[in-house]
Amino acid sequence: MDRSLSLVGGDLWSWLNSADERRARTARLLDAVVQGQLQVRIAARIPLAEGRRAHELLESRGVIGKIILIP
Repeated sequence: MDRSLSLVGGDLWSWLNSADERRARTARLLDAVVQGQLQVRIAARIPLAEGRRAHELLESRGVIGKIILIP
């Protein structure tokens, strides 16, 4: 029992099994963002040249939200 391990995860490929379905769902998702029905939490905006810092933030688990790399 002390080595009982499990891996939990999933994906949407069994539901989004065609290009048309993926496009339709993506359009609905992005429309919800534009309409303000869904908010995306942005934790940091970091210049691409400082990509290492972005990875360090991710690895630290010290942020909640997306990290945007700015070209």
